[in-house]
Parts: sequence; C-alpha cells; structure tokens
Amino acid sequence: MTDPTFAVPRVAVSAVRRTRLLRSIAAAEARGSRVVLASAMAGAGKTTLFAQYAATGERTGRPVAWVSIGHEHDDRPALWRAVVSSLAGATAPVASEAAALRPTAPISDP
Repeated sequence: MTDPTFAVPRVAVSAVRRTRLLRSIAAAEARGSRVVLASAMAGAGKTTLFAQYAATGERTGRPVAWVSIGHEHDDRPALWRAVVSSLAGATAPVASEAAALRPTAPISDP
C-alpha cells in the first residue's frame, strides 16, 4: 500500500527504545493476543513504541497492519473501513480473516 495511512512510520535512530514495553507486547502476542492497545497522553511515545515493534515484525515476517488515525476517521464507519483495509493488506492469514470482516451492507454510525 502506498497510502500513508497504512504505512508504519519510520523511527528515528535516536528514539528511546522501551525494552520493557516491547517485551510486554511480545509476551501478549506469544499468549495469543491479537490486538494490543496503548492508552497514554499525546507525546508519550505510543506511535514510536508500536512502530519499533512493527519494524521487528516486518524483519521476521510477522504480518503487520497499521492505521495512522486522522480526522478522516472521526466517525466509526470510516475508522473500521480503514482497519479492515489495513488488515486486508497484511499477509495471507490476516488478509483472509479481514475478508470475513468486510460487511455485506454499508456500515452506519448509530
């Protein structure tokens, strides 16, 4: 995908590597977690943390799906369309599951 919405951001060489948090994400994945959520204030390093983790996945062949959330995702239908599109762009196992998530009817915001 060439859309920047779905591109994992580059991490600066000088970025702080949060080893403990990266290990926590890896442990969650090893336990079978399929989604990891980070909630913190703006500027806390969430994007950098997940970009670092995604970079390790891309190097090892683990599927990575990424959505950079913007104002265009302010409504739920737009957000979920972006999530499903990103999942569909990942490798085969993830893409086949994403295909099952695609709605047969338009998504509406209640």
